[in-house]
Amino acid sequence: MKIFNFRKFFTFLLLLAAAFFVQGLGGGDDSEQVPLPTKNFQATITDQAGTNFNVTRLSWTGKNVIKAKYGKSTIQVPFEKIQSIKLIDGDPSSPFILAQIIIKSGNRYQVQLDRLTKVFAETDFGSLEIFVQDISEITF
Repeated sequence: MKIFNFRKFFTFLLLLAAAFFVQGLGGGDDSEQVPLPTKNFQATITDQAGTNFNVTRLSWTGKNVIKAKYGKSTIQVPFEKIQSIKLIDGDPSSPFILAQIIIKSGNRYQVQLDRLTKVFAETDFGSLEIFVQDISEITF
């Protein structure tokens, strides 16, 4: 009869656990999946450096609406209604950045946008991910 060897069993478990741990440390794919919006909106995004991007599949954190503060309220403006968004430099320590939304009827609204909201889109060279604070203008 063979005696159970705890030392070998413990070594095996330790190596197995180490293998799972090391596998989790791998570089993996750091690229974030671009959220697909419900509709395909085309626009031109100009960043703070003045670089223009002609984009498709534009989304505001995966959605086709802009969430903003207007006065004391939170509003959601669908892309269908927007002609352009111009960001205005404000207090860099504030979590919000001022923006002027011009809707297709011509009305203008000054709103506050969360600086760290991510905007996603597709370009002819690949995907685009940019923080709102790094955008100068979006024209639909």
